[in-house]
Amino acid sequence: MTPAAFIQCRHALQAASFTALLFLFSVSYSHLHAAEITAPASIPAPKPAMGALEGFDYPVADGLYATITSMESFEKPKLTGEKTFKLKGVPGFKQDLPVRALLQDKPAPLAVILLGLGTRSKDPLARLWQQQAFDAGCHVLAFDSVFRRSFNERSQHGVPGNLEAEARAAAEVIDAFTRHPEVQGKVTRVGLLGASYGGMLALNIAKFSRDGRIPVKIERVKVFSPPVSMRTATGLLDRYFDEDRSRFALLELGKLKGHKPVPAGQPAPFDPALMRAGIAYVFREDLEEAIACASEVYERKLEPLGAEVGDRGKWTDPLGGRVFSRYYEEIVFPYWREKGHLKSLDELNAKGDLRALLPSLPEGVQIVLAADDPLNDPKELNSLKQDARAGPVILLPRGGHLGYVGSAWAKSQVQSLFK
Repeated sequence: MTPAAFIQCRHALQAASFTALLFLFSVSYSHLHAAEITAPASIPAPKPAMGALEGFDYPVADGLYATITSMESFEKPKLTGEKTFKLKGVPGFKQDLPVRALLQDKPAPLAVILLGLGTRSKDPLARLWQQQAFDAGCHVLAFDSVFRRSFNERSQHGVPGNLEAEARAAAEVIDAFTRHPEVQGKVTRVGLLGASYGGMLALNIAKFSRDGRIPVKIERVKVFSPPVSMRTATGLLDRYFDEDRSRFALLELGKLKGHKPVPAGQPAPFDPALMRAGIAYVFREDLEEAIACASEVYERKLEPLGAEVGDRGKWTDPLGGRVFSRYYEEIVFPYWREKGHLKSLDELNAKGDLRALLPSLPEGVQIVLAADDPLNDPKELNSLKQDARAGPVILLPRGGHLGYVGSAWAKSQVQSLFK
């Protein structure tokens, strides 16, 4: 394949149905190996709180298929009246930060959208939630993921991957937005809508707000498909990439491009390995951007392993195996330890683990998970549902990773953020 053809195909894949799932990256440890991770399978959902699943209407019962078709499950809204601002003088930032906003013509609550790992403020899920929250009477703020280079080069808050540092940076952005001349005095309350990595970010912001450690007060939080354990999710992504991605040529992955979900009750038309490979491919694209940012902005380089990972002559990985985990082990943790922010990998991991975060969350938080999310370990999910502290958690019987976001039920959840 020529370089031009490769780039064209790559861009096509990035526009595929699974692209907006660039959500979550996670902490991993040297003792966590892909072989130790049990492949996810659906588990029975607990009895939900009264009315929590009333009207749940998402039909796809295959978690992988739900995941790769999530962004094809709804019509992309065309927003009208959107404003773009460049926030100046955000504390700690080196450059002005561009943000997108929809503003009501009277004082109203502010819904802040925090999306996945590599998601941009103009991507499909961001646009969907912007429209839904605005229709519910909210001002709406959206900006690129804190993990993206487009955010980090402006904030220069440090190597991407430390959720605590990213929560502080995002909180400063929210506070600066509320003080913008066109917004100041018009925000009555602040709430967060988070998905995947952005969901875990939202929970860390809520924890800081409860403790009075950030300049903005957060009153409501709803997050969708954050990982139970980001360490486990990273191990699963390593497994999917090392074992499945290398089995398929780039053109084979292109079969997933723009695929519309088949009617309810029909089996997924793709091999599970191909769907896992597609998910891993998209995350790897964003990881490589973060690796480049760490190298060029912070002079932290991820060295390749001695042997390439590959299979069947389809493709080999020049960086070797376990790249998702190694990014955290070899770049993120050492950097933040040297800055005095972390003492151990366990400390880093706790910022991305629902079981560790639950005791420190304030009132007004709701967490939505699906029983067949391919980025969770069923054993850990089962452990979470048995936890007496898991009151804020709604466990859906199906839906994969954000596969359900286009459903009427999900829309009702977004629009009831302040209710």
